[in-house]
Amino acid sequence: MHEKWKTFEQRVVQAFNLMMNEDLVSAVSVEWNKKVQGTHTTHQSDGHVEYVVAGTTRRIFIECKDHARPVEQGEVLKLAARISDLPGYTGIMVSRNGFQKGAKNAANSGISLFTFREQADVDWRNYIREIHLSLVVITPGTEVFVALDGQWMLDQGHEVTKETRVEPVKSEINNIRFFSEDGSPLKSVGEMIDEHVKTNSPSHGDTLSFPVEDIYIKTTTKEWPHIKVAKIGYKYTESKTTIPMRFDVGMWIQFILKNVIEGTDFALDEGLTSITKIG
Repeated sequence: MHEKWKTFEQRVVQAFNLMMNEDLVSAVSVEWNKKVQGTHTTHQSDGHVEYVVAGTTRRIFIECKDHARPVEQGEVLKLAARISDLPGYTGIMVSRNGFQKGAKNAANSGISLFTFREQADVDWRNYIREIHLSLVVITPGTEVFVALDGQWMLDQGHEVTKETRVEPVKSEINNIRFFSEDGSPLKSVGEMIDEHVKTNSPSHGDTLSFPVEDIYIKTTTKEWPHIKVAKIGYKYTESKTTIPMRFDVGMWIQFILKNVIEGTDFALDEGLTSITKIG
């Protein structure tokens, strides 16, 4: 058997297997290239489905047509003749390139016509295929200032004169750790500022400060191993990054299975692992 035909038939059988599961039908078996014994002769199916509905076993005889042109009326009549020799069966003919008008008219209550092909641009005429979004990411930045408690320094006996420069300690937010007087760790400066930002909702470029109590910062100076903090200040900044995003629904849809008579479409992924009714 030609490899192209083989692939087409196997994909069709897998598609109907998915459809049966989607309809919550208990499929007893789904087989490819199965011979079926009729009343008068043996018939070769391209796909054979046996399933149970409400306790009743039903069977489907599938015939595939991977032709370059639409299927003619005569092919549908031949399938109808086979089904008449197979009591308890319904027939399905699947074409890659559709059916002629006479073929559609020849389909009866025991025959259903389907097309199975790769998706094309025309399939998206009434649907949204692509979604374009712009994701704006706002990254807050904070420049931190820590004002030391000059009065506390005097109370500790440290000499403070006009020449003594007690400047705020300037640092990146994550490099500052605070402690209690006995050396126990407290909230980080980042946590404190996050709480203040949530409460005050600053805008880009705002400089804010707030007083603190019983908070100390460690130093590397022997005379002042730790110093009391009087106030924490910060300059709030925001950087915005716009990230364009594109979602192509067509990336997840590779094949279209269509019931020609009912006009119902089913979309299938490339690996034939999922099926979705789309029309």
